Amino acid sequence: MGNDWRDVKGDVNADAICDITDINIVALAYGSSPGDPNWNPDADLNGDDFIDMTDLYMVALDYGKMANCVDGSYSWYTCGNGTYNMTQWLCDHDVNALKDHPITFSFWFKPNATENKAQAKITYIISNGSQTTISGNWVYATQDWHNANVTTTLPINTVAIKVIIHFTDNFQTWIDKASIAAS
Repeated sequence: MGNDWRDVKGDVNADAICDITDINIVALAYGSSPGDPNWNPDADLNGDDFIDMTDLYMVALDYGKMANCVDGSYSWYTCGNGTYNMTQWLCDHDVNALKDHPITFSFWFKPNATENKAQAKITYIISNGSQTTISGNWVYATQDWHNANVTTTLPINTVAIKVIIHFTDNFQTWIDKASIAAS
């Protein structure tokens, strides 16, 4: 994983402050993994597909911290070397609403360094267990906000969906307004 992948890692509900609400969200999902009834992908702070003491510890470390806002909204900051992925599994309710529809996953990024590039990806798993990843085009950015996106139609037998924000090279960037839209 990259360094400082989220401005305040422990801010589970993205309200720009790490507080007791965030601890409660992780506690309610404790011991779960994708497919469990209490699974909450937002509570998987280290991205290992299992919510455990590591995730609670990450919230505890950030307790009381507030996030920086860039251009008037809450944003994540990520930086590091080499290839980096920030992933998010969608909950079962979202999977059921999105399958058998064309969907677009997009996010905006504003690099702190020149020559950063980003790519949006969607991975879906169908009922037989096979996995497919659809990648958007690489978006090369300088110092302004840029949009990366990918569109695909999900099969009717989709059982799990993960969205991926992908960076390569030496990257330093703010990420904002990640969204999924069905058409």
